[in-house]
Amino acid sequence: SNFKRHLLNHKTSKVFQCGQCDFATNHKFKLTSHLLTHKPSKDFRCGHCYYATNHKFNFKNHLLTHRTLKEFKCDRCDFSTHIKFQLKKHSLKHEISRDIYKKFKCDQCDYTTAHSYNLKRHLLTHKSSMDIKCTHCDYATNDKTHFKSHLGTHETSKNFKCARCDYGTNDKTHFKRHLLRHDNPK
Repeated sequence: SNFKRHLLNHKTSKVFQCGQCDFATNHKFKLTSHLLTHKPSKDFRCGHCYYATNHKFNFKNHLLTHRTLKEFKCDRCDFSTHIKFQLKKHSLKHEISRDIYKKFKCDQCDYTTAHSYNLKRHLLTHKSSMDIKCTHCDYATNDKTHFKSHLGTHETSKNFKCARCDYGTNDKTHFKRHLLRHDNPK
């Protein structure tokens, strides 16, 4: 009976001994199962993941885990996962690229942006009169940031000077853009 089998576990002398390690048991089937752990190659390999075993029973049980897992597929691309949260997280990538720029929309044209600051600057482009005028030349704008950048063109000392031509500027972004023109002439 099961109780007699259980009592055998408490015997001090184990009848079945592994010849490759110190494992010992009172049950022959346990020794047979244990011996498979010393086998270098695994007879049963899962085609869905990296699981491998020498135990047929364990392998069959493992295969059931793949049947019970639902597969969640993205309806916008070929992404799929067994974890619902991962699909939701992935879907945000599509939402961000599509919806984030719809937060702030210009009512005079198709311009959209994620930031109210950018929309305010953009709205200035629709003004017919330029309120900020340069006293050194005929440059005019409604954008304070652009105007400050423009004033740098009138300074005599230039922080960024081109080694290939006589171009100079105090604006790092403009300088990088200029260097690209040497590398990729139109």
